[in-house]
Amino acid sequence: MRNAFTLLSLSLLTLTLHAQTGWNSLPNAPTSQRIDDIFFVNTDTGVAATAEGKIYKTENAGTNWSLKFSSASNYMRSTEFLNDSVGFAGTLYGDLFKTVDGGDTWTDISNLLNPNVSGICGLNAVSDSIIYGVGIWFEPAYVIKSTNSGQTWSYTDMSSLAHGLVDVYFFSPDTGFVTGIGLDDQAIIFYTDDGGATWATKYSGNDYSTYAWKIQFLNRRDAVACIASTNASTGSEMIMSSDSGMTWQLKTVTPMYHELEGIGFMNKAHGWVGGYFNGMYETVDSGATWNLISAGKDLNRYFKINDTLLYACGHSVYKFIDTATTIATDVSEPFVPIHTLDAVYPNPASDEITISYTLHNKTMVDLALYDDIGRRVIRFVHQHQDGGKYSLQPKINSLPAGKYFITLNTNEGAVVSDFIRIER
Repeated sequence: MRNAFTLLSLSLLTLTLHAQTGWNSLPNAPTSQRIDDIFFVNTDTGVAATAEGKIYKTENAGTNWSLKFSSASNYMRSTEFLNDSVGFAGTLYGDLFKTVDGGDTWTDISNLLNPNVSGICGLNAVSDSIIYGVGIWFEPAYVIKSTNSGQTWSYTDMSSLAHGLVDVYFFSPDTGFVTGIGLDDQAIIFYTDDGGATWATKYSGNDYSTYAWKIQFLNRRDAVACIASTNASTGSEMIMSSDSGMTWQLKTVTPMYHELEGIGFMNKAHGWVGGYFNGMYETVDSGATWNLISAGKDLNRYFKINDTLLYACGHSVYKFIDTATTIATDVSEPFVPIHTLDAVYPNPASDEITISYTLHNKTMVDLALYDDIGRRVIRFVHQHQDGGKYSLQPKINSLPAGKYFITLNTNEGAVVSDFIRIER
């Protein structure tokens, strides 16, 4: 009886802990098909960058937001500040914007980038004058750097090491990491201690068609990163380091396939991962176990302010404080992707198939066929396309019989469909 009572008490305690996650909705926060990045210069003042090319600012810890900039032809992907006044916002179409008044006004400084870049997925400021940027998730891989507050920029071609880069974090002007996808189409993390003159591989994944996506250092020693996968044969995974990023340990979040993207830990034990789905997964034991909670949607970035305050962004902006959650995301509802892979037919097929998909808006499209372990076999489309309906009829009669995946990968996330090739 005592054991049963103990188990019941522990179960109730566990439910209480997971019910009181501390995630709160911000009723006046902007909503978007995707808010890809946020940055706070202090506990009250921050900006949010959206897929619709807008930048919003709050000066009261997320209670209210005001629109400060809009560029309808752009997709804001990354934002970073050197100090309270000087900040930057990168887009997925190669433009770079700068503010010198705390985000109230923004100026296009793309002409300072030489060569021009395809898009800026990640930005990281090291000091009041030094900032790094990386891109792009869909090729080519590069690192940009400014040592004079964005007045001039250098460019490092990383295409001999990686297909694409996503995020960047530097401890000092010379020492830091970049994440992305390697030449073998597996998740990769590179390290430099000479300001990007040379790079060493510190993590290389085992699964094909995976990225090391967002990276977070809790301190100089402890770090976490998400594994974003377009390989439906994998589960959902993240990695952790306890030796300053020199080695990494893989952790399974769930055997279910999700495209994980955002990651944020409050401390070494307590953290969350989000991505292209409803809700987020939470751990309170350093990634050993995870639970899906009804907080947030389509999460791409977590931003830690201090040991008790953290923000996340996706469909909107969400705030973690030490109070009970007020978020009511329905994690049982099917996630509705922004772009859809409408049909793959006939399925099974032997000679030719029709692939139909719909784009909600202009985006980068990487449409490809992968084998059952995630190796890309055929790339059908790799280009920017406007919103609309598309269809193609590729020949597949040269493929060996077996199971394949067709993936529609875009700026907003990936949609995957099974496909079977049979002999006639």
